[in-house]
Amino acid sequence: MNTEINRLDLETHLALRNGADALQCMREAIERAAQEIARYEAHFQNADGLDQKAKVLNWAINHVCTSIMGNARIDLAAGAQAELHALAKRAEAP
Repeated sequence: MNTEINRLDLETHLALRNGADALQCMREAIERAAQEIARYEAHFQNADGLDQKAKVLNWAINHVCTSIMGNARIDLAAGAQAELHALAKRAEAP
């Protein structure tokens, strides 16, 4: 019985740590993306002509669409959420 309590405590600790790590990963990905978008803003302001400004906007759109989701590691957040949900359900069980 005592081993099960320790095991549950360990699983809970790991799930909480995984959740915190996932949130940090998402925040850092969004912060890096914001820095990159700021660079695109500077390029946009300095771009000569409408065609070049359109290209800069296209680069920014591409960055937002392809980089943020992959770098945010939504899979880690989903896994941590599932772990916490399963632990909560186990704690509710009689």
